[in-house]
Amino acid sequence: MPHNSSKAAEWDGPSSGLREQSSPPPPPPPSSFLPQQQQGAAGFRLHSLLKLRDVRSMDNKFNLMHYLANMATNTNPRLLNLPDEFSHLSKLEQYRTKDIMDQVLEHQKTIRKLASFQQRLERKVEELTKAVEEGVERSAAAASAAAALPPPPPPVSAFPRFNKDRRIELGARSRDQEVARQAFESAAAGEVERLKEEIVNAKIVVEKVEKFIKDAQVRFDDLVDLVEVLDESWRSTAIYFGEKSSTDVIDMVTFPQTSIAGTEDDAAAELFNLHQLQQQQQTVNRMLTGPRKPPEEIFGVIHEFFRHFREAHLQNEDILMRERRQATIAKRYSYPSSPSPAPPAAAAGSSNPTSASSRPPSPFAMAKRSVSRLL
Repeated sequence: MPHNSSKAAEWDGPSSGLREQSSPPPPPPPSSFLPQQQQGAAGFRLHSLLKLRDVRSMDNKFNLMHYLANMATNTNPRLLNLPDEFSHLSKLEQYRTKDIMDQVLEHQKTIRKLASFQQRLERKVEELTKAVEEGVERSAAAASAAAALPPPPPPVSAFPRFNKDRRIELGARSRDQEVARQAFESAAAGEVERLKEEIVNAKIVVEKVEKFIKDAQVRFDDLVDLVEVLDESWRSTAIYFGEKSSTDVIDMVTFPQTSIAGTEDDAAAELFNLHQLQQQQQTVNRMLTGPRKPPEEIFGVIHEFFRHFREAHLQNEDILMRERRQATIAKRYSYPSSPSPAPPAAAAGSSNPTSASSRPPSPFAMAKRSVSRLL
């Protein structure tokens, strides 16, 4: 039957084949709608790679991972070395991003505690220094005041013996006071020296803590820079693999401001704008794939995919070697396809027209003979 371009062909089951349809085909959609319906693919999620093993063949022996490994072997064998190039992923997935961030925050808290301890220690050193200086000043003022006082007048009495005893008593009392004063001054001097020694030690501790805090702050700043680089690079990596959040795509989703308002058909313009908004919303929904997954999860997915890929490739190699071995064995024990010559005439008096020596050996006999040779 000649092909008629004005009629469409429709499939009506396996027995009837194609039958012609008298009704004309539906009109094509507007040209402005075609690119939006055929474009805007957002790709697939990375976890979908692990589902290749779930799509199996009818005999349940092969899956899409075997097909992918076979296609890589036939088209680009260099792809088979990818699992070796990404062998370090097994180590990367051991590090948890949350644990790293917790450690960074803990370091920051420790630096703040040390800075607070340094401030308290500096205030304590200032208080002790001021107290020692005030104590030394008061001791010096008391000593100068005591030295400026005139000595007590000698006792005057009508009885000479009484005057002598009184002078002896006053002398003993003054000596006791002098001893007490010297003991107090020595004790005060010892206390001052002890406080001065504590102040010196505290100043040394303050200097060491200050130096340690400066070094720790420098290293912490470097660590923060590395964390920011990690976050930025991981953000771009997550966007590349399709694992991004709304905050990642808020600055990158831009749509053309196309409008046909002002044409003669306002209803068609409104319908077009509504359809465009729907297409934009669908694109946004495809791009917003939820919160970003941590790096160790993505590294684990890639590592597991490469592990399954390697296993599928090895299984394909085993199947290919088995098929080659079976083909070699079948070729070794196969019979020629050309017809065998007619057997000679049987001897006179023989009951069997075909002798046993002219028959080809059976496959079982040939296999048994091969096994006996090997043994």
